Amino acid sequence: VVNDEDSILSSFSGNDPTISNEFSEYIENKTTIKHIKNQLTINIICDTIDEKEEVLYREAIKNNYILKYLESRKEMIRDFIIAGVMLLVGILVLTLAVILELNGKNNIILEIYDIIAWVFVWEATDIVFFKRTITNLKRKKYYCLMNAKVNYKKKTQ
Repeated sequence: VVNDEDSILSSFSGNDPTISNEFSEYIENKTTIKHIKNQLTINIICDTIDEKEEVLYREAIKNNYILKYLESRKEMIRDFIIAGVMLLVGILVLTLAVILELNGKNNIILEIYDIIAWVFVWEATDIVFFKRTITNLKRKKYYCLMNAKVNYKKKTQ
């Protein structure tokens, strides 16, 4: 139920309308993982919205979630690149540690290199298997929301 239709649009929309952060958060908080698997329908209940505003708000909702979807895709690509670099650094440091061990260097320094290498490898693993999973769920949620059907109803109906 929308009590004040002015709270739907962002005041910073410009030429491409988007919804306000507060309205966006409300919609996202109401969307659960089970909704992601189905076609979503957003029901807006408000007495003061006319047909022209319905089209504007529908476009604003779509624009908002297109932007969020594209940002989450960029984040996934960036995370994958960061994870690859961290894995490569971890492997290089581990290789250096093995070379130093074969040359009979100090055991304390070798342990430090071992720890550094495994930290990089673990961080890469964390990004790929944990963080990307969460980002992928958000991306799927944004995809469903940008393709959601938007219905308008009057409070009195």
